Amino acid sequence: MIPRNQELTTGDGATVYQAGGNINNYGLSYPEVRQIALDVYYANAPQLRELAKEVANARAEHITTEYLAQLTAKNPSALGNLADPDVQSVMFEAQKSYARSGDEDLETVLIDLLVDRTVQIDRSLKTLVLNEAIASAPKLTASQRRSIALVFLLRYTRTTSNTVDDFMKTYVDEIVAIGGEIPQLRQDVLHIEYVGAGSSSLAEYPFANGLINGSEGLFTRGFPHEIIPEALKNSPHFNTIFVPSLREPTNFQIAGICADDIVEMTEKLGITELQEELKSLAKNGRMQGHEVMAEAAAHNPGIQDVAKSWDLLKGLTLTSVGLAIGHSYWKRVTGADEDLGTWLL
Repeated sequence: MIPRNQELTTGDGATVYQAGGNINNYGLSYPEVRQIALDVYYANAPQLRELAKEVANARAEHITTEYLAQLTAKNPSALGNLADPDVQSVMFEAQKSYARSGDEDLETVLIDLLVDRTVQIDRSLKTLVLNEAIASAPKLTASQRRSIALVFLLRYTRTTSNTVDDFMKTYVDEIVAIGGEIPQLRQDVLHIEYVGAGSSSLAEYPFANGLINGSEGLFTRGFPHEIIPEALKNSPHFNTIFVPSLREPTNFQIAGICADDIVEMTEKLGITELQEELKSLAKNGRMQGHEVMAEAAAHNPGIQDVAKSWDLLKGLTLTSVGLAIGHSYWKRVTGADEDLGTWLL
């Protein structure tokens, strides 16, 4: 057990624990960290009776063990950060929330958020956002959290697929995996707003936009040679700028998959003055949203149900807290490891 002289009381009355004099320069050992984590819970846990207490304690120990296992796997040097009172405080919030609900989906989200939070050593915006996300996630149902994750995926990310086949097998399947069983009631969106994870606006974002955005080059039939401006036809970079159309080989299309690729290419070639002209030219032959949806549905029919459910979410944008929750699902489903800070700039 942790000696009493290592206890501190925070402003909200919770008990946290300091590392004692036996901690070396490399930080806390795993057994010490685990004992601290459990002592934090038992020192602050609500007083429950009999069976309820046993269930809550078992859940708290389970989430603590899983959290420390993932933290050790991701960044073992961060174990010592559990000596930080703020880390202990949010850890207790996670323990308490899972002990109350036993919701497995919530447990996974809380562990993901808590691992990311524990790694942070400074009082940055990301730190504060993760703190709030850990407090907010338990206030949402699993389907409401999945709604936030779907908005994150469609509004705030894009696929890196370079072929139609890869697009279908990754991005479309990811959308269906995240977007299944999301709520159908306006009250769910209102609750997401109430919790502070999102905000609705009159500016709607069609489902097809999220599906195609960033992958436009995969869904174009291109354009004939004759509509290419003469200055570009005669450019020494012609074979770098233009490639045969993926879908109509007798046509041409701009090299690259999205508008960012055009920007990168023109900067590399030193022809930035042609960026807007090339972006405009790239729109020729682009497939309509319903055509892309038809292809996606042929690959995975579940995309149709997700598209219908999107009607309630098309005006929803995410706050920083919503971004953190959505980001945790996105990493889990896609296996990506892009830092949350990318979306907080």
